[in-house]
Amino acid sequence: MANQPRNAHEKRDEAPRRPNAQAQHEGSAHKAEEFDVMNPARTEGKDNEDVQEQN
Repeated sequence: MANQPRNAHEKRDEAPRRPNAQAQHEGSAHKAEEFDVMNPARTEGKDNEDVQEQN
């Protein structure tokens, strides 16, 4: 008697769980205004006290 092949859905494993998928990302999107203080084009000619450094 020949081997009886199983159906394709019985051969496949379940899709892997992806806990870090982008849809489940925690936090909020970045705002462009947060990066303006680091933009060299916007900080030229300003005193060093007004310019914020990137941490």
